[in-house]
Amino acid sequence: MIAEKTVEFKLRDSWIDLVTHMDDKISRYGARNGFSLGTTVVCLLLLQGRYYVMNIGDSRCYLLRDQIYQVTKDHTVVQLEVDNGLLTPEQALVDPRRNMLLQCVGASDYVRQKNDVYLLCCDGFRHVVAPAEIYEELNVRNIPNDQAIVNRLRGLTEVIKARGETDNISALAVCAR
Repeated sequence: MIAEKTVEFKLRDSWIDLVTHMDDKISRYGARNGFSLGTTVVCLLLLQGRYYVMNIGDSRCYLLRDQIYQVTKDHTVVQLEVDNGLLTPEQALVDPRRNMLLQCVGASDYVRQKNDVYLLCCDGFRHVVAPAEIYEELNVRNIPNDQAIVNRLRGLTEVIKARGETDNISALAVCAR
């Protein structure tokens, strides 16, 4: 198990290094030539019966088995609005902003690989708070340090209890720094 985790960490770090290098290279090329350009990316590695995926932008990875599964999530304006409950998936398909990227390699101010926040929670944590509320409290711009993550999770838990949630309330936030 430790060897598998080591492979995963090395792979993640290698992909982050590669994307960071390409982001810099594309940005410098554009700056030298007087224009902005960028690209999306999706990577797949099959290794010892497991798969590893990374995407930036709106390139996707799907898994086709008994049905089709979308493995990756787009980094687009409309996906963010779907996630926040402002658009339905059906509306997103025809929204004129569906190709507006939130990040890409080369033209974004940064490509978010490090400093992402991962939230693992039970349903009692998410029943009475909207995804937009969770995002506002836990997005990386609002979290200066690890103690702030703990404080914000505690604050959200108090909000959930105050709204009358009766189910168990469990949450874990991990900030990949």
